[in-house]
Amino acid sequence: MSLQKINQLNEQMNRIQAPMDIYEAHGCLCGLLSASSDIDKHDWFSHVLDGLDLNNLSVQEVSDQLAQLFDQTVKGLDDAMLGFQLLLPDEDEALEDRTPALADWCQGFLFGLGAGGFKNQEALSEEVQEILKDISEISRIMHGGEDDDESEEAFMELVEYIRIGVLLIYGELGSLPDGDGPTLH
Repeated sequence: MSLQKINQLNEQMNRIQAPMDIYEAHGCLCGLLSASSDIDKHDWFSHVLDGLDLNNLSVQEVSDQLAQLFDQTVKGLDDAMLGFQLLLPDEDEALEDRTPALADWCQGFLFGLGAGGFKNQEALSEEVQEILKDISEISRIMHGGEDDDESEEAFMELVEYIRIGVLLIYGELGSLPDGDGPTLH
């Protein structure tokens, strides 16, 4: 999905008063998919479009685009070449705008894990438990740093850390025995 389409979708979600912005919605999707192999797009829609009239043409248009994002995200998470990417504003956006979007993404991811039924954090490796703790801390970021090279580099490293962390979580939860996480992806 191109950056222009993502921005348009986010604007459409704001217009229909969706309970999540596109960044939080994508994080939610990644959390749901990590927590359960039984998640389909309608499960995700029940959170992202909660309380909206699904017969409304504007809501249907958003759901059609979200369905594309769902398929793209599943492919990314399953990509052996680690092609998965967090859905965040473009690098051209100010850091002060991208940082809250990253916090929203992390908040959505944690919500999605819980909504997907993940409960047993002790079943995870220490490394993955630490990543979840870090994602929780990042979800509380309120604003970004200055738009300088050092802050930009730190932000990009943080995004990469979360990206790899999510892939580890997705993989580890998918390998847990029944009752502790999804069994296949």
